[in-house]
Amino acid sequence: MKTIKALSAAAAICLSCPPAEAGPAAQQEEHANQPWQTIDFKGLEELLASKTPMKLIDARSDEYFDGKLIPGARHLAAESSEAEIQKVLPDKDSLIVVYCAGVMCPASQTLAGRLVDMGYTNVMDYHGGIKEWMAHNKPVENQ
Repeated sequence: MKTIKALSAAAAICLSCPPAEAGPAAQQEEHANQPWQTIDFKGLEELLASKTPMKLIDARSDEYFDGKLIPGARHLAAESSEAEIQKVLPDKDSLIVVYCAGVMCPASQTLAGRLVDMGYTNVMDYHGGIKEWMAHNKPVENQ
């Protein structure tokens, strides 16, 4: 039942996403009411450079996952079972940053919402995703 609610919420989020040409202020306003935090490219870059302990999760579905990951990330599809999520993310208080393909992809928001619903307390969404990461010529790993 939680999965159905999470998927319904994700569909609503996707339908209410600002257009791709909307600037950062519009995107910030859009995410203001989400129960998780957002992080931008520079913030993620700084977080990774600081070696802050965290779990970096690529939430793309298996269908869209091409094997490329931000260094240190692990693939965990947004539609994964609660058991799979708990196995990969056993500490509900650790910092978890989720991302997907990019701003038009709802997977990171879907997974972020599911994590919050499951009791995770420190969830962030890097909504620029792997496309933005690669557009900045940042390295990727192949799974």
